[in-house]
Amino acid sequence: MQARERIVRLLLRILTNPYQYSQKDLAKYFDFHSDQIKKDIQILKNIDIHIDYDKKYRYAIIPEKGFKELQILQHLTEAEQAKISRALNAQLGSSKEADYIANKLSGLYNFQKLGLRALRRPALDRIDQLEAAKKAKQQVILKNYKSNSGKTRDRYLEVFWVDAELDTIQAFDIDEKANHAEEDANRHFRLSRIQSVEILETSWQFSKEHRPKPTDVFRIANPNQARIHLKLKNQAYNFLAENYHKALSEIHPTSEPDIWHFETAVNADFYGLTNFIMAHYEHIEIVYPIDLQEHIRQKATALLNKLA
Repeated sequence: MQARERIVRLLLRILTNPYQYSQKDLAKYFDFHSDQIKKDIQILKNIDIHIDYDKKYRYAIIPEKGFKELQILQHLTEAEQAKISRALNAQLGSSKEADYIANKLSGLYNFQKLGLRALRRPALDRIDQLEAAKKAKQQVILKNYKSNSGKTRDRYLEVFWVDAELDTIQAFDIDEKANHAEEDANRHFRLSRIQSVEILETSWQFSKEHRPKPTDVFRIANPNQARIHLKLKNQAYNFLAENYHKALSEIHPTSEPDIWHFETAVNADFYGLTNFIMAHYEHIEIVYPIDLQEHIRQKATALLNKLA
């Protein structure tokens, strides 16, 4: 887990579980040395997040000074964001990483930017259960999971990757293995489509077949990826930031007013990205690669032919 992710998740853990976790508990939960948790807590304090602790040294965010759970839905002002960015730069010594964390902390005031549908207990409990099952290498059942086709059924899985920011998990689908023995049974699932999680007593049986795949900001899993660079005007930037939250870390301002660089790796077939460009073509410039320019040209030509 990288520093930026750990700090955001640490803040979420304290925010939603006041006076339940000590420094030692948090270190155990995140599987990090206690001194690292101490440093992360200090970073949060240095950006004016007021953290309290009880007689057993269990942390909480002070309600009258910090964030009540509903208050995280508010936006940070530009001045507050600048203050956080400066403080993180001073603490981490890396402006790129500090700016990334500042964006994530800003997202705590607009929970959709963090990639979570809600910071309510049920959503966090599901994530906690999946993380616990993954760590213990136990099989799970996703109860009443709703697929892309709209069908709802239980899914019997071995979950080996959880990404709350992308709203996805990666898992080995045991039923798929039983029904299609020769096919790859590794699948992606959306956290927001899970009604509940049941952790089974059965340990993993297919760990040697687990194949995690790189997932791009459009939630497309594909080991074949291509680097892309777009320039975005405000409308395209806003759509991307609001709908594909993890893209925030890949977007940076240019020297031009209201123009943004978007540089990242995406699936080599450009799924997801194609729809984004076609829907906002007036607000997007493709810098590279040439393959992407040609791909969009072909899609546009096919659309024109259908309208002819």
